[in-house]
Amino acid sequence: MIVRAMERGVSAERLAKSLAISAETILHRFRLLNGICEDAVGLLADAPCPGKVFDVLRQMKPLRQIEAAELMVGNRNFSVQFANAMLAATPPAMLAFESKATAGNAVTAGSIARMERELAALQMQTSTVEDSYGPDVLHLTIVKGHFSKWLANALVVGWLARHRPEYLKEFQKIGEIEDISVD
Repeated sequence: MIVRAMERGVSAERLAKSLAISAETILHRFRLLNGICEDAVGLLADAPCPGKVFDVLRQMKPLRQIEAAELMVGNRNFSVQFANAMLAATPPAMLAFESKATAGNAVTAGSIARMERELAALQMQTSTVEDSYGPDVLHLTIVKGHFSKWLANALVVGWLARHRPEYLKEFQKIGEIEDISVD
């Protein structure tokens, strides 16, 4: 919207005033994708990606931008910290330009190895959660069915009401659950 308005001749100051944001913010958003290759933009188009991530990606060559975007999408991590970690692990030949920061702070093999170990551990944890998700939902569905069956029995409900009213309340909540799957 901002890009279209500015292309049609609306000034940044006028847009800033009407949107109640600073003119610098308008100009930053207008130039947000400058220097970012189209393939990387396409990969990140529907992602909740902060604007500062594009500042980091801009420091990489197009091929590395695509690799970084694929890693972000694959790991579902669109944070600036993750983008900075990928920038730090980028070989100098894949940088758009050699900055003073990267020249003075070369990444050591040890820090890259540590980062790879941490990423592998995170992927393992994600895989474990994904593997147990289906059986967990199945177990919860069975438990919900048992609670619903018990709550249909007047004798069980009466006993719970007299002896364990707090349990009855929680069992009723479980019995009323419509959809067990978690999105």
